[in-house]
Amino acid sequence: MSAWNLLDRLNDPRSFLRSMRGLWKSGGMLVLSTPYTLLEEFTPKENCLSEYSENGEYIRAFEGMSRILRESFERTTPPVDVVPFVIRETERKLQHTITELSMWRKS
Repeated sequence: MSAWNLLDRLNDPRSFLRSMRGLWKSGGMLVLSTPYTLLEEFTPKENCLSEYSENGEYIRAFEGMSRILRESFERTTPPVDVVPFVIRETERKLQHTITELSMWRKS
């Protein structure tokens, strides 16, 4: 299964990632691609994958995602930047984005 640019528009990406545990048999592959443009209009701050730890350390969205997936998945390769795309925001404004791809195998 793959999820392309889906995490960015979920109300609770943490719950989505946790739900992946029960959908795979051992050895199954999960492919995720996301630009990590988590906006509060879609994802409330308390559900965001990036956060600040208790000691004030910033935790990137990829690390937050990894912490959840590591409980049931192993990352098979380092994440890579792929799939550039452009979104037209207005008639004269375009958003150029590059997603990060990561691949995970169910333990």
